[in-house]
Amino acid sequence: MPTPWTSEALDQLLTNVGALATLEKHATARLKALQPTEQHLKDAKARANRLGSMLCRKSDLGGARFHTIGSLVKGTANNPVKDIDLVVVFDETYWQTKGGRYKPATVIGDLARRLEKTYAPEIDGGHVTVYRQDHSTGVVFTRESRVNVDIVPAVIVDSKRKILEIPERSTKEWVQTSPQNQLTTLQRMCAGRPALRRAIRLLKCWRANTGRFPLSSFALEILAQFVVYHKVPHTPMSIVEAVLRLIVETELTVPVSLVNQPFPKDEVIIMDTGVCGNNVTGHLNRDDRQRIVTLAEERLIALEEAARLFEAGKEHGTKTRLRPFFGHEDSP
Repeated sequence: MPTPWTSEALDQLLTNVGALATLEKHATARLKALQPTEQHLKDAKARANRLGSMLCRKSDLGGARFHTIGSLVKGTANNPVKDIDLVVVFDETYWQTKGGRYKPATVIGDLARRLEKTYAPEIDGGHVTVYRQDHSTGVVFTRESRVNVDIVPAVIVDSKRKILEIPERSTKEWVQTSPQNQLTTLQRMCAGRPALRRAIRLLKCWRANTGRFPLSSFALEILAQFVVYHKVPHTPMSIVEAVLRLIVETELTVPVSLVNQPFPKDEVIIMDTGVCGNNVTGHLNRDDRQRIVTLAEERLIALEEAARLFEAGKEHGTKTRLRPFFGHEDSP
């Protein structure tokens, strides 16, 4: 009979960790190597601010306000910082037609065309590339730093609750979210728990070192917050272990949310921390879920083996089994 995953059962599962405790030293060393320099972070933020200011200063680009979102402002970025997410809020009437608001693809395409016009000399010189994605317009700067900017168009739907509508990657439709509320929730969860951000960075490292991994970085961030909510011990590897055990033991059949709310009938349910009703994994199917569970189980077994080898004094074997999760020591 399947385990009835009550809140109490989850508490018991997620607090029964400690098998990876001896790997904290390795985690600390890897996190140090992954830490972007202050200058790199400063340059990345300055680039985003310059582009956001331009979008909101030029009337033909249509921006009303902007703010940087994602790992850069959350303090969960790993080196190298390749992309910055920049939300640009447009006036509701700017993308409005008689039949309603334009589809995200139309908005993204129109924004790309406007940027191509603005950057025409740089594009002709091979220094800038503008491209369209499902949820944003990307700007690649080849002449300067390696940091590129993904411009996410947004419209305010509830200013009091800080709720926006932005393009959703999989459905290519507008979806409600709140980057500001997401940041506030993470800050609240991290208060007195510095290990949480460190664990999120390790989980993102795992994702970056895995091939096709169906979970987004934001979904992993929510999972880390969820296990902390269920009172997992506050060390980076305890949180990592708890996230992996949550995936493996529940096979991701348990809805993950930090608040009580109705759940959709989706294969995987990990609810947005910024707004109710938005399942950030609603696009995943059963095969995706099975792949996530399989990858998590493989890494959990390898990490447990690494911990046993380290206790036995076998450093080489330890590093070999850590590599698929932590990455190569000579790479950031």
